[in-house]
This record gives sequence, structure tokens and C-alpha cells, in this order.
Amino acid sequence: MSTKAKLADSQIRYQAERRQLLMDAAAKVIARQGIHATTMEDISASMGMTKIVLYRTFRTKDELIHAILERVTNEFLKVDALKIEKYGDRLQRYLDISRSYDDAIRILLLQTPHDAKYNRQYRRLSKQLVKRTRERIEQRKEAGESDCALEVGFVSEAIVSFILSSISRWLKRGRKEQDNEFVRWMLISRAAMENPGIVDSDAGSQTMVLQAD
Repeated sequence: MSTKAKLADSQIRYQAERRQLLMDAAAKVIARQGIHATTMEDISASMGMTKIVLYRTFRTKDELIHAILERVTNEFLKVDALKIEKYGDRLQRYLDISRSYDDAIRILLLQTPHDAKYNRQYRRLSKQLVKRTRERIEQRKEAGESDCALEVGFVSEAIVSFILSSISRWLKRGRKEQDNEFVRWMLISRAAMENPGIVDSDAGSQTMVLQAD
């Protein structure tokens, strides 16, 4: 590689890294102040720079927000696409990626679902997760591993809504040292939503069997 090419490659990597750092810093401010209340001035001030510097990378606030939401949605979907045998491990991966992008995930899951201006990435994430969840349930039904009695599409939507809502609230209120207990709770709850028969009420007690993916 020529010196000129090396310099160009180094510049591209620098710009990409700078872009990521700006998105991380912006997400922290937006998660705290709100997606509509936050201004480019607020974001630039939090980083100790003038907004002109910020505008060199993102021409508008909308462009910045959409970049934040698109990146975290892509990362979440990458995790969901992994070949993972046990559903508990899949839920743990969901939580791990959410912890890695804590602020952006909370913007995506708490602030955008019902926001007509910014909900495109949330709808994309939800739609893809529902599709994959439905495929997995149908595969288990064909293999005789699921007795899901309700319409699979409805159950898939309910499971995805539950998972995303639970993760967003856990990031806001839960303690990291209790993540394992939270994942176990999600796993049990998700299994009961797909297979109500695993909940066996006997003299006021309930027993739930954990299901693998």
C-alpha cells in the first residue's frame, strides 16, 4: 500500500472513530434530556466543543439521531441472527448488547416506539424480531417441542413486546449484578407465553419448566 493510500485509510478510520464517539456522547445527553428537548447546542456543550465541530460530522440533529438509532438497531439484529441453541443464552446476548449501548438502547426502546418522527428503527427492529420469533416457534411446533395453542403471530408479537419493554426498563432501574436473575425471569416468562401448559397450578403453587430455543 502506498503512503498516500495509507494516509487515506488512516483518515477514514479516524473519521469513523470520531463519528462513533460523537454518537455515544450524544446518546448520553438525549437519553437523559429527551429526544425532542435536546438540542445540538446541548450535545456539543456536553463534549466541550462548539456546535460547528458537531455539524461537520452530522448536518442536522435528525441525521445524528437517526445514525444513533440505526447503529444500535443493526447491532441488536446482528445478535439476534446468531446461531444460538438455548433461548436463555439468546436473552443474555440481548442484554449484553443492550448494556454495551445502554443510552442508545434506552432512547430506541423508551422514547421512539410511539414517536412518529423517530420510530422507523424501532418498527424495523420489532418487525424483524417478530419474524424470527415466529419462525423459531413454528420450527419447534413442527419438531413437537412446542404446544403453542394460540395464533403464532400473536404470540410472537407478545413475546417481542415483552422482551423489549422488559430490557428497556431493566436498564433504567435494574442493577447489573442482578442481570443473571433478570435473564432467568425473562426466560421463564417467555416460555410461559409460548407454552401456557408449563404453568402447573397446584394448591396455589406454580411450577415453570425452562424451555430451550
